[in-house]
Amino acid sequence: MEYNICGPIGFTLITIGAVVSMFGNLSSEILSTPRMLYRAAKDRVIPIEIASRVHKKFSTPYVSIIIYVGLCFLFASLGGFKQLAILSSASILLIYLGVAIAVIKLRKKENKEDSELSKDSFRIPGGYLVPIMAVLVILFFLSNLSFNELAGIVAIIVFLSIIYYFGYNVLKK
Repeated sequence: MEYNICGPIGFTLITIGAVVSMFGNLSSEILSTPRMLYRAAKDRVIPIEIASRVHKKFSTPYVSIIIYVGLCFLFASLGGFKQLAILSSASILLIYLGVAIAVIKLRKKENKEDSELSKDSFRIPGGYLVPIMAVLVILFFLSNLSFNELAGIVAIIVFLSIIYYFGYNVLKK
């Protein structure tokens, strides 16, 4: 085994630090993500009403927890670490892309309204430069995906869009 500058003691400390960091990250994710699913279902952002159920005794969103754990198990069983890391990173980049585009849209809307609230609100220096640069950087990162990775992400988006459309339009009738 080859050690870096820190030697075997530094390698051990870095490994322990990485394990503690990953444990904290996973603990936080397991506790918070099902609650986001629960709230989205309760607010009817997603058309899965069953996900908004709360356990009578423990007051936890147990259906959302079951859905989240089931999806995590499915993804972990079907893909390797590399595929899951790429899917996770690309998904987060797509969310950030949406946020950057929303900043541009909200800035345009705010400029049209020009209300007192908009004058007192926080404004990032540089105007449209920061969100446009963010969009360009995100698109650059996403352009580095291989064709199979990009096709997989597009397939997941299409699949989830079909489920959303089906749940929102068909089940509501």
